[in-house]
Amino acid sequence: MIPTTQEIIYRVFGALYLARFQAQGTAYFDESPAATLRSFFAAVLVAPAFLIALLLGEHETPAADSVIVALTITLCYCLSWTVFPVIAHRICQVIDKESAFFRYLSAKNWAGVVTTHLALVAAVLGSSGVLPEALLPLVNLVLFAYVACLQWFVAWQCLKVSVPGAIGLVALDTFIDFFIVNIAAGIIY
Repeated sequence: MIPTTQEIIYRVFGALYLARFQAQGTAYFDESPAATLRSFFAAVLVAPAFLIALLLGEHETPAADSVIVALTITLCYCLSWTVFPVIAHRICQVIDKESAFFRYLSAKNWAGVVTTHLALVAAVLGSSGVLPEALLPLVNLVLFAYVACLQWFVAWQCLKVSVPGAIGLVALDTFIDFFIVNIAAGIIY
């Protein structure tokens, strides 16, 4: 299910509101499973930015064959988009937030368009020499903190859970991504 261009623009506009921590951005996402399914098209939209940022950030030569590297990166990307939603859906069922889950996941997916492109900007600034190399860890830390805060805000606003509950979801998502990326890095390097 591919969303229309109009829907893509509408959802990204909502994600931009959320990226500025404005709660009205949640109104751009509905609670329908079909809209949530279409939100996974965001993964297709950000794949080029993700790949470019990944290539700009890599300084080590992979030890694995190029086919293995490509397959591992592809699987890692797909798992990063799908593992957390499966687990979060079950959590939302248990805490009686299943209907709100679809709005949450849709908003989270479309917010990924914003955050992935911010990561691309940081990678371009870092690899082009515009930013001094000594500042790159600080820029990456600030970007990580911003993304974590944005994910917390999306969970808090869309699911209407407590602050600790939203923090727990962000921590779970971060842990899952960290786990997937470290396994992939072990295969590649």
